[in-house]
Amino acid sequence: MIKALDTGLGYARTDKLVILQITHQGRNREQKEKMYATMCKRLEEIGIPPTDLIISLSENTKEDWSFGPGRAQFLTGEL
Repeated sequence: MIKALDTGLGYARTDKLVILQITHQGRNREQKEKMYATMCKRLEEIGIPPTDLIISLSENTKEDWSFGPGRAQFLTGEL
């Protein structure tokens, strides 16, 4: 079973814990907060407690991606 600390917030975790790592480009604070709330609501609808959702966002740029053979397709125009 995966264990996750409550980070000092007093959240009790269950065995339904979901941890998401999302990589994105250009989302503002309002968009991020709306996404957090929406994901929490949707997962709660299928029985996952709101305290069992941990989301971590990482920002990057188009130059941070290569989908194969050593090229940055967003920069080369392939994507």
